[in-house]
Amino acid sequence: MARYLNRDGAAIAAALAAPLVVVAVLLPFRASWSNTNVALLLVVTVVAVAALGNRAAGALAAVSAAAACAASSKCSPARGLAPRVRSAALRVPATMS
Repeated sequence: MARYLNRDGAAIAAALAAPLVVVAVLLPFRASWSNTNVALLLVVTVVAVAALGNRAAGALAAVSAAAACAASSKCSPARGLAPRVRSAALRVPATMS
């Protein structure tokens, strides 16, 4: 039983630290990496922590990843992860005479 408590404690520590480390490592490369790649790497980090620990560690890793991502300027909520798509203007022809 003590082994599981140690593993869960390590998973909780990893849930807090791993997303912050990933974002810190990616800061020098943020100009060359797309937002999608950064988000995918953070998702892989969260899934790895959740697989090693329990649901609480996975949930804490997800919150930690969201906070770390929002704290960096790469994927802030105001900027969003999806690229902005301009709407196509419909040209309505003038009345045909």
